[in-house]
Amino acid sequence: MDPLVLLGIALGGLVAAVFNYLLNLAPGSTPEDFEVGEPPVRVSCDCALNPLIVSVIAVAVIAVSSPYFGSLTELYVVCIVLFVVVTCAGMVGRWRRHDEWRRMFALLDLVVRREEPEDGFEYYDEDDDEE
Repeated sequence: MDPLVLLGIALGGLVAAVFNYLLNLAPGSTPEDFEVGEPPVRVSCDCALNPLIVSVIAVAVIAVSSPYFGSLTELYVVCIVLFVVVTCAGMVGRWRRHDEWRRMFALLDLVVRREEPEDGFEYYDEDDDEE
């Protein structure tokens, strides 16, 4: 394989991995950002398959450029390595996002006290007429 083609694949794979990491990290997002629909429905679109989307696209691009490879074995090895690297980058981004959410909720639980009311209302039996 030509070294220039290998360099192009490496740079393209690096760009795809960084993009997949940032896409799945979604900095500044909250769990509510991934909910779709009205309040009673609230369907979540935060699927575990999200890191695979960019990986499959990257492998499809490499498969289209198959004439640049000397053999099918080279093509398979490059596609498998690229798929694993880009998918792992997306999974790390997703794990970091969920870890950030867990830490945010733990911090909010420490800071904001949630005391349940004992009764729905308080009733004081004061008789003003007896004075």
